[in-house]
Amino acid sequence: MAAGDLIAQLYRLRAFLVPTWDFDAIARAHGIAALRAADVSPATAEAAVDEVLTILGKLIHDNLN
Repeated sequence: MAAGDLIAQLYRLRAFLVPTWDFDAIARAHGIAALRAADVSPATAEAAVDEVLTILGKLIHDNLN
């Protein structure tokens, strides 16, 4: 349930930022930085952020159709 809530928050944040900012680049950089600060390995941090952005992309695609 918590993961779904976080994805929903990202969805709303993306909708707000997309007209002006490159949301994916910002989310990727800050997501990896946050995970690295929590002592997550670089490869794992990148994989986790990639997966979250993939899920978010699928959600956006489904909502557009």
